[in-house]
This record gives sequence, structure tokens and C-alpha cells, in this order.
Amino acid sequence: MRVTARGKVAYVKLEDKVSGELFAQAPVEEYPGITVETVSDSSRYFVLRIQDDNGRSAFIGIGFGDRGDAFDFNVALQDHFKWVKQENEFTKQAQAPDSAPKLDLGFKEGQTITLNIGVPFLCIIVTLEMSKLCLQWYLVFIVFSFQKTDAL
Repeated sequence: MRVTARGKVAYVKLEDKVSGELFAQAPVEEYPGITVETVSDSSRYFVLRIQDDNGRSAFIGIGFGDRGDAFDFNVALQDHFKWVKQENEFTKQAQAPDSAPKLDLGFKEGQTITLNIGVPFLCIIVTLEMSKLCLQWYLVFIVFSFQKTDAL
């Protein structure tokens, strides 16, 4: 058995163990769904709806000897459809990017910020009128001042 995916559809392929020849496959478009159903009284058994190229389908039962293998099969399908759901959400967000309100983090008129650096008598007040370049120069000056005082 092999679980593969192409786009948003997962395929459960039943293959010959030696030759790798495809015996049957079940295209899974949603999980849980009609294509793969869990058995109500066991975690190791599933019902697969297999289809051929002509569209004919049949239901077969599969069972795992180990619960760990059944768990891995279940998680592989869940992970694929979790990815499909995330892809759908990403495309919805990409189509409507302005639906969320914008957050304005800029200074308001008259708003000030006071930076206390920890050195006595060194305090800077940043206002709306100061540009980013001016603020950068102040910070460079402060760093230079700290380096100069440490060297003395």
C-alpha cells in the first residue's frame, strides 16, 4: 500500500509488493469520507472505495496487523487534508488581503516617547516632527558616547 498525492487529491494505491504493479487505487478527495471509512469497532480496519480508469468502483476492506501502521495511514491522510485546508485558506487570504483592518503604529500629533537609557541625566524625547534619520543619528550619538565613556 502506498499513499500519494497529486494536487488536492490523495491516492491510496494497492501495489504488488514484489513487482510494484498497481492492483487498485482509491482517489481520496475528502477525509473522512466515502472513499476511506474507518470501522466503528477497530482502529486497524478500514473500508476503501477503489476505482478503475473507467469509473467503476468497488468497496474492499483492508486491515493492518499493527496499530502503529494503521495510525500512520490515518495520520498521512489527515496531514494531507490539513495541508489542503491551509492551501484553501491561503488562497482566500490572497484574494481578499484588505479584509483585515490596518494597524497604525505611527506617532499621533503631539505624542512623545521618552527613552531612559540608564545613564544619569541622559534622556531623549522623540516626537512626531523628528524623522527616522534624525532618530538614527541620536542613537548613533548615544552609542558613541557610551563607547567613549567606557574607554576613559
